Amino acid sequence: MRILIVRLSAIGDCLFGSPIAEALRQSFPNAYLGWAVHPLSAPVLEGNPFLDKVHVVPRKSFFRQLPMLARELRRERYDVAMDLQGLYKSAAVALASGAPRRMGPDKSHERVQWLYKELVAMDESQHVVPRYLNFARALGATWHQEPEMLMPFGESHLAMARSLLEEAGVPISSRIITINPATSKAVKDWPQGRFALLADALQSNLKVVPIFTGSPADRDLCDEIIKEMKTPGVNLAGKTSLNELAALISLAELFIGGDTGPLHIAQAAGTRVLAIFGPTDPKLLGPRSPKHQTAYLNLECSPCRHKVCPIGHPCMENLSVESLTMTAERMLTEPKTSY
Repeated sequence: MRILIVRLSAIGDCLFGSPIAEALRQSFPNAYLGWAVHPLSAPVLEGNPFLDKVHVVPRKSFFRQLPMLARELRRERYDVAMDLQGLYKSAAVALASGAPRRMGPDKSHERVQWLYKELVAMDESQHVVPRYLNFARALGATWHQEPEMLMPFGESHLAMARSLLEEAGVPISSRIITINPATSKAVKDWPQGRFALLADALQSNLKVVPIFTGSPADRDLCDEIIKEMKTPGVNLAGKTSLNELAALISLAELFIGGDTGPLHIAQAAGTRVLAIFGPTDPKLLGPRSPKHQTAYLNLECSPCRHKVCPIGHPCMENLSVESLTMTAERMLTEPKTSY
């Protein structure tokens, strides 16, 4: 059986979908597994040991380049195309593959169900990982232990991460934590001054070294936070690829950040996370393992879809530095055998 998985974006969503590759490989060890993805999210999948092929789908001029993509996909002779995303673009990729069996979600904001031959039940009250795994179940896949998210990185990425720490004057023997203060939407951001207070408290109390991460666009924000700190901090935002970021985070004892790609990279890299949630629901998008912790007030107005909060952003403003510090300190002092 030759199976194409379609999840074009974004980084976190592709990571949420990554367990499906392991689930299919466990049940169908001789299957040929491909994945269609946009360029920005491709590093999340390239190097995944359960995949045979990653098709990089152009984001710009998508429909103009669709015939060329169709030729590439049809050369692989896929039997099944699973569209996890449920958008016109992703449905078009599944259709272009020529796979005689096209599967898609039974709920879609863009109402593209008519483009599929089979609909997979999507329980929107369910966490997105088991929701995606429903596609594997619909194909007859079974597993004894639920597959985990996977973020590929190797020795070369670890070497680069260690080199960056060395250049920043951080001995490899240091206890490091990684802090990612920015998210993709301002409403999901915890106030920047509180990150400075949190980093100061953890460094003073536990002698950890806070490493700030993010995209190149987040570098100035991280500089501003470090300037507010009374203790030293290291800004590595924008200095790594996604795979190098995963390697860097894997060297840390704890990751702290909001609902954004690096949070999900941290989980997939095996690092404990303290997730900061407000307008989005951690029951649907947050960490699932008991070794992780989530700061979330579960207010009546949350989750919400506002781009700008009309009532003063209480879901994030009311998350105190003291509460996050206590949780982080507890996580950093627990023996690893306890999780």
